[in-house]
Amino acid sequence: ISQTLDSLLSQTYKNIIIKIFDNMSDDGSWEIVKEYSKKYPNIQALQNSKNIGAEANFTKCIQGLEGEYGALYHADDLYSPLMVEIQVKYLSEKDVSAVFVKADYINDKSEKIGEQSLPDKIQKNDFYQLSFKKLFGSILEGTHLLFTPSAMARVDIYQEQIKFWDGCVFKTAADIDVWLRFSLVKDVGLITKKLMSYRLSESSYSY
Repeated sequence: ISQTLDSLLSQTYKNIIIKIFDNMSDDGSWEIVKEYSKKYPNIQALQNSKNIGAEANFTKCIQGLEGEYGALYHADDLYSPLMVEIQVKYLSEKDVSAVFVKADYINDKSEKIGEQSLPDKIQKNDFYQLSFKKLFGSILEGTHLLFTPSAMARVDIYQEQIKFWDGCVFKTAADIDVWLRFSLVKDVGLITKKLMSYRLSESSYSY
């Protein structure tokens, strides 16, 4: 969590509020989070009274978003210093509801162990827009294009039209449901530059 927060604090885009929704972690993360919130005025630390599950906690994150654009970051991934600046640029210039980026894969020691593979028709572009039809087609083909912690979206769409992470119906695939719902509002965009590192750790929820 400290590496993740350091990568967010190092963003070249500075007008950022970081809200941490601790889901009753028991690994010492909450103590680290509290120290960061004391040191940095733009960090707010919030803790649930009980563990409500990852999907319900994502819904709390949506409810807590403020400003024009928002993102739901994971607690163990790393973000390029340029990531937020580049995403804000594309969101302000393109008629899309959300933007995603390409990712490297890292291990427990933050060592690169691979990278996300994109189809040639997508990778040859700096920015690729996906309609609902294109996105749904890629899912049916088994192509993994969109990483949850790389998503930045318009807060008004998140809060007024998406509203929740439907873990009750879709379980751990609830992120796919959210991105499809975004694509029904407007296209979603994929920045094909690697701007984050997605951690594959045996101790992580996503693993």
